[in-house]
Amino acid sequence: MNQEDKKFEELLSDPQMKQIWDMSANYSYEEANNNDQAWNNFQHKIQANQKQVDAKPTLKVSYSRLLAYAAALGLVILSVGVYFSIDKYNAAHPLTAKVENSSNEVKELSLPDGSKISLNAHSTVEYNLTADARNITLSGQAHFEVAPNKEAPFKVETVKGAVTVLGTGFDVTAYPAQELSVSVSHGKVKVEVQKQSVILTKGMSAATLNNQLSLVQVDSNCVVWRGKNLEFNNSPIQTVLTTLENTYGVKFNIVGNSPKPLRENAHFTGKFKRNQSINDIEVTLETAFNCIVEVQKK
Repeated sequence: MNQEDKKFEELLSDPQMKQIWDMSANYSYEEANNNDQAWNNFQHKIQANQKQVDAKPTLKVSYSRLLAYAAALGLVILSVGVYFSIDKYNAAHPLTAKVENSSNEVKELSLPDGSKISLNAHSTVEYNLTADARNITLSGQAHFEVAPNKEAPFKVETVKGAVTVLGTGFDVTAYPAQELSVSVSHGKVKVEVQKQSVILTKGMSAATLNNQLSLVQVDSNCVVWRGKNLEFNNSPIQTVLTTLENTYGVKFNIVGNSPKPLRENAHFTGKFKRNQSINDIEVTLETAFNCIVEVQKK
């Protein structure tokens, strides 16, 4: 026995190493979701054959052949990472999906590119991801935490305008019958409405009025909607009503007692559970604003 064969037999004296050797000759790549899954699939096959290890004579193959198989196996495993990191999605095979949130709750979404979306009640989002573009269509309200990728700009399209970003966190409100508003919590975005555009950075907001885009002052604590409760902090009554209407899918009409100018200038501080009944909300509003509230289904 030459030195090469001796080294080979010593290597295969380890039962687990022999299993890897025996399987490597017939191992073929199966598409998996990620590198870990591909490796786990291979490990499961090893474990499934654990009971089949016996004392049969060791297969004699040249040491150079073992190295060739090891290199081939490494190439297979490496190809998993290459496939899913480089060719994860491309123009020919984009990743697309549509998510509708018809509940009163906030729905948390994780996109394949690593971005996260908090989708508010009665809102819909669609995404189309390719290697060089991330296009989102929003109807309703959502908060976006965008994974940086300079090669694939992240763009949110609405019926009123578009928001383009490379990596940031921001809110977009774009319900069909309402004006567009965008608020940036960190990072930088570009808001485009028809031929108008504005750059927003941390703490800045913009909104439309009759298709005219302008910078606006928005208190980020005025309405807190990303949680189990809707919280209002000295919020104007119209902001309160609009937020409640968007969340519960109803229409509130205020009539009666207190003078109209007083009602229009009123503010409200308090919170509602997202599963709270419309009747409870109606009573709270009537007590707070000294008025009669009528509720209609949209």
